Amino acid sequence: MNRPRYTVTVGLTASAHRFVSATALTALTGREVVDNTWTRGDVLRPVHTAIAADHEAIAVYSASVAFLSSLAGGLGNSPFLLAALGTPAPVLLAPSLPPGVGDSPIIRDSLARLAAVPNYHLVQPKKGKSRSTGAEADTVAPMWEIIGTLEASLAAPQDRPVGRAA
Repeated sequence: MNRPRYTVTVGLTASAHRFVSATALTALTGREVVDNTWTRGDVLRPVHTAIAADHEAIAVYSASVAFLSSLAGGLGNSPFLLAALGTPAPVLLAPSLPPGVGDSPIIRDSLARLAAVPNYHLVQPKKGKSRSTGAEADTVAPMWEIIGTLEASLAAPQDRPVGRAA
């Protein structure tokens, strides 16, 4: 809403549908929500190809442990993972880590691998109150930090084709 020049396409995983309404997101963005399934898109241009080619950036907000681990391992078993693996555009990742998970050596390794990818931008979690335990924990960064990171990444010189804003 604060950046009317942006065209936003929202993609929802199956688990994200439990937390937000596709209808509400369509109303907010004025664009149809894209699902993380292989059954959408045309035959010549599957969902992952369209996402990777047609958008100026991809923001994963919030990025689950499953998504981050799969991406760090190069697992391309869903359209959203393949789009993030295959795009030269900036990919912004806002980790959402359950209490204690950020301290896991496996997750720290996955985050380090992702941070080493030139077009990936990790937006670090912030200390906050866990909704599940009430204790201080790492919480997903606020959206304005994602937008700031997006704008900085788009302003940086890059050797990549520019598509539609996302």
